[in-house]
Amino acid sequence: MVLVAPKKITRRASLPRLVAAGGLWGSLLVATLPGCAPEETLNPRVDCSTSAMNQRLLRRMHETYLWNKEIPADVDPLAYDSPAALLDAIVYSERDLWSHISPAATVSAYYGEGKSMGLGVRWKFDADGAFRIAMTYEGAPAAEAGLLRGDEVLAINGVDIETIDAEGRWGSATGEDAEGVAVELRVRRAGGEPETITLHKRVYTLLSVAAPKIFEVGGRKIGYLLVDRFITPTYAGLRSAFAVLDEAQVQDLILDLRYNGGGLTEASRVLASFIGGKPLDGRAYSLTLHNDQQRSEDAIARFSIAENQLSLPRLAVITTGSSASASELVINGLDPWIRVGLIGATTYGKPVGSRAYTECEMTVSAITFRTVNADGDGGYFDGLPVDCAAEDQLGAQLGDPAEASIAEAIHWLTSNVDGEPGVVESCSVTAGSSAALRPPPRRQPQLRGFLLEVGAF
Repeated sequence: MVLVAPKKITRRASLPRLVAAGGLWGSLLVATLPGCAPEETLNPRVDCSTSAMNQRLLRRMHETYLWNKEIPADVDPLAYDSPAALLDAIVYSERDLWSHISPAATVSAYYGEGKSMGLGVRWKFDADGAFRIAMTYEGAPAAEAGLLRGDEVLAINGVDIETIDAEGRWGSATGEDAEGVAVELRVRRAGGEPETITLHKRVYTLLSVAAPKIFEVGGRKIGYLLVDRFITPTYAGLRSAFAVLDEAQVQDLILDLRYNGGGLTEASRVLASFIGGKPLDGRAYSLTLHNDQQRSEDAIARFSIAENQLSLPRLAVITTGSSASASELVINGLDPWIRVGLIGATTYGKPVGSRAYTECEMTVSAITFRTVNADGDGGYFDGLPVDCAAEDQLGAQLGDPAEASIAEAIHWLTSNVDGEPGVVESCSVTAGSSAALRPPPRRQPQLRGFLLEVGAF
């Protein structure tokens, strides 16, 4: 029996709003949501032997793990050769794909500075089953090799993509994450023949917030903003981006979260506050709920006021199956207050999060809470459904207004030009048409743990 498995609630469910004085929300302390980055460092002089670490991990999991009642009763922590092996053995595997233990230096570099070791590339299967580059990062090995969005990847280190996918080898496909490690890619660039190139891993900087764009459509200014992840550099990126959007006096916004796998929930709250603006100040953004032993940790995060907020009554959000965790929280948190139209494909489905801790140079990130919005909606383990289906068009550049998902978002916004409350925005393709019945893209590479959070190789 799952301790706190919430019932599945679809978006826009009509539930009593839990924000009145008193009641569940009224009795809780207002606090900042815990994020996925480490917030606690244990005594550096603590015993770092495997046996001691395993015993502490098991004790802490019994106390704080969201599904702690699913931990096997007969676990012997001394029977495992590492804390990671113990964690894998005791997590609730039917639901939990996310708890992990990673080197503290790696996690700190990522969340603190946006640094990662690798090739600097995102890739995915397209609607026709070809495995293609989705995004590269400036200054990283993939970008310097001239790889572009839409280029096809046929094999990695001599192993064809179908084999890697069938055997679930994505976590090891590119080899060890260390400086100078060579990775051989068999690729086919647009209009070219297959070729083999060799890249070498190194530390590079990930994008968190792209420079915003302004589309003028029928005399209306529509802002476009790609937010790729929620890490510490995201805060500065959001301030700069919304200063531009506010100065341009945009009337609508397309928020592109198609590859955003989440991160710091506080950064997601800041983004939502920039969008919702003054009308939402002080209102409930999200509530975190813990297991029965940790109810004192339950807390509300609220929208707040900042410079350059847009105060929009509606929002178009581009999503894919890679939109997860804190990016889904933005959608769910805004949904009770403004009209949120999802464009693209159903999101990943991760309505839970973790409060990490660090000891013995390792960061333990286990699922410790679930989230619901002001209407009590949560439990979207099957993802958040879209309002308008659209392709992630890998043959077009991100930010191009003609790209399929962006074009659909523009259509959704302009189908109700003034954003009138009584008027429903519409999709360009009606349900049941031949275009709407196109098979969905195949399931994407299944990533786990810290690799899922980073989302790039």
